[in-house]
Amino acid sequence: MAVSFAFRTPPGHPRGPVVMVIVLTPENTARMFTSDPYDQHGKLFFTAPDQQTILARDLDIVVAFEPDIEPILKLKREGNIGGIMKWIERGRRIEPGDGEPPVPAERQ
Repeated sequence: MAVSFAFRTPPGHPRGPVVMVIVLTPENTARMFTSDPYDQHGKLFFTAPDQQTILARDLDIVVAFEPDIEPILKLKREGNIGGIMKWIERGRRIEPGDGEPPVPAERQ
């Protein structure tokens, strides 16, 4: 079971203006190891929480892995988006290349 949601950031925030969060579980990754992809439907990606259409360039995507999804579900039921972000980013570290523009895949 994956959990996903989107939220709008305040003006001037370094992220967004809309952030889409996808939290994957061991079941999701086990399926992906067998070539069964996880899909997040575009309707969620291109519609902000307030139902305004947004451009892809205005969307930040955060993908996290959590072995125990219950703390995330509890925070989501409470509407505690800040708590979810703090929880999933508790182990974040910045590696060389993080935050740089994507590199196009080479055709073979």
